Amino acid sequence: MAESFESKMTASAALDSFPGIADDLRWDDEITETIKKLQKEQKVIRDRITARIKETGKPYATFQGMIVRRYKPTNKYAIASLISENPTLVEPYMRPVLKQELDLEHLRQDFPELVERYHTYQYGIE
Repeated sequence: MAESFESKMTASAALDSFPGIADDLRWDDEITETIKKLQKEQKVIRDRITARIKETGKPYATFQGMIVRRYKPTNKYAIASLISENPTLVEPYMRPVLKQELDLEHLRQDFPELVERYHTYQYGIE
């Protein structure tokens, strides 16, 4: 569930009194938008390059005698897609897996300071 505006305001740090913060916020927004545009352009260009490499059937691409790009298989597979697109086929190959996971809530009750040291933070624009 998303946080309410009121709860966000209560948990907010007012930056108004920091010199230069308006410029920093504006630059951050502009840089973010520029990166998004460039990533879209990069995807189009990489798709074109990748298509040309795939046509050759070879894993590396050269330009003027130098290896400049590669397009070859990794050790990773799109397992979720494989399963969802071929449920009947893969069913006989499914196996149960037992795994251990950390009970973070119980650990936090006993060692709150330790757990808080490992809390991660994410920067974002609201």
